[in-house]
Amino acid sequence: MTVEDLRLQFEKETKENWMTNPVCHGELGFASWNYQKWLEQKAIQVQAGVSDDFGGQVEERLKYLDDLLCLIHRDGGHHIQDNGYSGSYKKACEKIFNWLKRDDSQNSR
Repeated sequence: MTVEDLRLQFEKETKENWMTNPVCHGELGFASWNYQKWLEQKAIQVQAGVSDDFGGQVEERLKYLDDLLCLIHRDGGHHIQDNGYSGSYKKACEKIFNWLKRDDSQNSR
């Protein structure tokens, strides 16, 4: 799929122009914010191996991931904001490992 194909697909799906005309004289234009967000979503789908058939499920899955990380960290998303997804995920894995280790030691008594 070429860049032009992606631009056409965005315009077809959203009924928006992919390019925003600049306010400054002399600039040719740049990608709209919605187009950039749409491209990020497509990249997530490709990286996750999710086809377009799943549509909004990628976004739904990310919301569940957010909720799960908030539950593990016992906050409203502050840990993700402060540490990013990678840091929040690593810390969540450490917490779960420690919970399981503690649970295993209590059950062996």
